[in-house]
Amino acid sequence: MLSLLVESGPETPTLQRESRAEIYVEQVIDFIEMNFSQKITIEDIAHLIGLNRSYLCSLFKQQMNISIQDYLIRYRMDMAAKMLGSTDLSIGDIARSVGYADPLLFSKMFKKVKGASPKHYRSATALT
Repeated sequence: MLSLLVESGPETPTLQRESRAEIYVEQVIDFIEMNFSQKITIEDIAHLIGLNRSYLCSLFKQQMNISIQDYLIRYRMDMAAKMLGSTDLSIGDIARSVGYADPLLFSKMFKKVKGASPKHYRSATALT
């Protein structure tokens, strides 16, 4: 009986570790979704969750196959794309709405992620 407990013992901590990792990743995603329009640093997220920055980054990358920073950028650009397609806000206003104080940096990042400048993206979505 004791040998059966010992054999099944290592699985439980592994499962707990995996579920804890998933919880931490969910907390990061929730934080980004709630605060994407603010200035966010990975250090802020790690401090809020209560983990070391590099440990949190490796957990996130392991679970999501993307870094926290890249996830944040993609999330911001997805939100910006929605705004470009559904509002008449200026590109500068949209940039500020998704956390970019500099519209030029925003445009550069948007083009890198979406493959088109915000202006071209807006005109292309207006046609469809």
